[in-house]
Amino acid sequence: VWHTEESLWRDVTVKSPKNGRGLMNYGLIFMARGDYQGALDYFQRALPLTPNYSALEINLGVALGSLHRDQEAGQHFERAMQLAPNDADSYFFAARWLAGVGRVADSVSLLERALQINRLSFRCRDLLMEGYAWLGDWAKLGPLAQETLQLSPGDETAKKLLAHPVV
Repeated sequence: VWHTEESLWRDVTVKSPKNGRGLMNYGLIFMARGDYQGALDYFQRALPLTPNYSALEINLGVALGSLHRDQEAGQHFERAMQLAPNDADSYFFAARWLAGVGRVADSVSLLERALQINRLSFRCRDLLMEGYAWLGDWAKLGPLAQETLQLSPGDETAKKLLAHPVV
């Protein structure tokens, strides 16, 4: 059972089929290998068992977005942000999805909120810098990139965008 993460979580789903977190974690195995429909099946089984779990809502949004079920994805990202309004991850994953569907300005707004919550979230910083570059907002990109390099001198996104501010 403990041989792999997959065997562990599969065992949890067999022995504890009403364990919502176990079902979600097993679904993550499918998502990691790009089987979004397989992941979605487990996430949907977990939802009635853990109806107020923001991480599950995020994962539902990611899976549905990957399946181009954008309206449903958006609803789950909204729910995640409602359930965890002080968790930068809720905003980051929604913002990443929005950027992927071409809603960069909306993505930037969520990322700015995420950085208010967690100034040290470098994935939020990197995606926000890319959003600013995409929108041509150099007045915000420059200071954010400089601040990011002060916090993390090796940040490749900040270095790249300061050197060549084009995405």
